[in-house]
Order: sequence, then C-alpha cells, then structure tokens
Amino acid sequence: MTAPLNPPSMAQIQALRMATLRPFKSVAFTHGGSDLDLTDPINGVAPCATEFFPTSTGNLVACLAGETSDRTFAVVAGTVVYGLFVLIKSTSTADGIART
Repeated sequence: MTAPLNPPSMAQIQALRMATLRPFKSVAFTHGGSDLDLTDPINGVAPCATEFFPTSTGNLVACLAGETSDRTFAVVAGTVVYGLFVLIKSTSTADGIART
C-alpha cells in the first residue's frame, strides 16, 4: 500500500474525530432553586443525564436511576461526576451542568 498523494490536514483529521463523537445535550443547574427532573420525557424512566460538570465546589444531592433515596456527592468545580441521574435536588450546594 502506498501513502496518499495528499495526506489529510490536521483540520480534516480533527473534523473526522469530532464527527465520531456523540453530541450531547446539557442543562444548567443552580442550587437553591427547584429540583431538576432529568427523567426521559419519552419513556418517563431512563435518565437524561449521565454526567454532571460542577461549576462550583460543594455537595451534589441526586437520585440515581433505579434508586428510591437520594445520594450526596462531594464535588469539586471543574471535575466530572458520572452516574445515571434522574433528579438533582435543590438542597445541593454545588452548581453545574447536567449532560447526556
């Protein structure tokens, strides 16, 4: 096999990489407001968020898929918390972005 005459540029390689990544939706969460319901509107069960990106350090209080009680996660701004989030409680002390 021979090398191509015109190898792809770095921009083309980056575009190909980005095309293979799944797009995600996100929603901002601010503590002290109301609970953030993340259940899937289509089936009403599956979580709509699989990660939480905290923008402030504090506690994330959330209910995960299949669980009936809340969990509390100590989070640090700039890190990512992975889970199957169904509900993020207003009693959380951290703000952030829930993403699918």
